[in-house]
Amino acid sequence: MSQEALAALRDGNALAQTLTFEELEAYHVPFDDLTERGDVEAELRYWAERCGRIALIGDSGAGKSSVLASVFGAFSEHIPENLVPTRIPVAIADSSAITGVAEFGRHIVRHILNWAAPEALQSAEREEIEQRLADLERRSGRRRRVGFSLGTGQLLPVDVGFSGDLTGAASDFERQLQSGDVVRALKRLVTLFRARSLEPFLILDDTDAWLQLPGQEEEARELASGFFGSNVKMMSRELDCGFAVAVHRSYLDLPAYQEIADSLEPIDLPVLDDPLAAIAAILQRRMDVDELQISVCDAFSDEALEGLAGIYSDVPDMRRVMAVAGLAVRKAHDDEEATLVTREAIIAARSQRDTVGGRST
Repeated sequence: MSQEALAALRDGNALAQTLTFEELEAYHVPFDDLTERGDVEAELRYWAERCGRIALIGDSGAGKSSVLASVFGAFSEHIPENLVPTRIPVAIADSSAITGVAEFGRHIVRHILNWAAPEALQSAEREEIEQRLADLERRSGRRRRVGFSLGTGQLLPVDVGFSGDLTGAASDFERQLQSGDVVRALKRLVTLFRARSLEPFLILDDTDAWLQLPGQEEEARELASGFFGSNVKMMSRELDCGFAVAVHRSYLDLPAYQEIADSLEPIDLPVLDDPLAAIAAILQRRMDVDELQISVCDAFSDEALEGLAGIYSDVPDMRRVMAVAGLAVRKAHDDEEATLVTREAIIAARSQRDTVGGRST
């Protein structure tokens, strides 16, 4: 591989550390393909079609958000047309919303009302969205699904009639929220979906963001306890619609989680048995979607791939593996004599990232 190809890989998006929900969907290689077991994405679709309450379990970087984006994103080919995946961000909510039913219910209702509000898009903005859609369809090899979603991106247009229903009821919703009748507002929201023969399905995928705060582990556990003990409990017992919630493995021993565990369908993300083959497949998929026309074997030496597999074997965090790979690409490019990523570049990138991130190896 040439320095030009290394530069294209360095400057592209394939190894970016921050990806949108749409990009996660496009880059994702299904666990069901990597493990040949069919117990992750297929199982998630099965329960979603039946309005199940799902706990998607895995450590940070295990792929929870990628799985949810793949199954419920704009290009999912297997979910029913009437199912409306509705992503509810948790990490941005105030602590009072994370741990309290009233504030969390307000957070859900207002988030859905905001996303479903009719947008006065300029023709240039519509054209840009259509171009992004066509570009992603071409690069991912997948077609936009029929139906729509809320909060997962702009590629699926909101149903005009449903949007009008929500806009017309907005003031009533606000009165209910102000009066504290939050659960009734949530139930009415579900009723409005179903009046249009639509089925809401809530997605809460960023529930381990609290763990990313060094030195605040106890505060993170308190937030998680409040979230599962109050809000997830309310959704599972009071709200008649399906949802999927990401569950960090460290939450499993929380009494608040154990109290509601029997009301959730658990789907456990597996540790990959063959990380070398999986990492090669993921890297190849990302480069193919970015249309780099580069083979993974031409970009990374066998020893470099083995080094990445070793990082995953130590800590099965694919986000960390991809971050090390991206840094190693930059290091290889900085070496004017390098034509591919070597094991030495992987070692140097891992050392630098772990030093900056404070991780001991």
